[in-house]
Amino acid sequence: MSKAGIHKRIDELIELMREEQKLRVELLSLEMLGSNAVVRKSAERHDEILAEINEIRLGKMVPIFREFAQVIKHRAPAANPEG
Repeated sequence: MSKAGIHKRIDELIELMREEQKLRVELLSLEMLGSNAVVRKSAERHDEILAEINEIRLGKMVPIFREFAQVIKHRAPAANPEG
């Protein structure tokens, strides 16, 4: 992966973190008091948000971190066994 490719992936990670932060803010703003309908709707949205956060983390961020791990693995100098 080129330096430009790494920077592009870092920018993607930053954007994903911003998306996740927006979802966490929304999660904290959910109303969990009131009528059954309001609470039910909030609980459903709560579950949707958690699923979206999980998808961002596991489906989008983890693969990028794996790419970085491979880059580091291939670029790291070989360990000196006598060293």
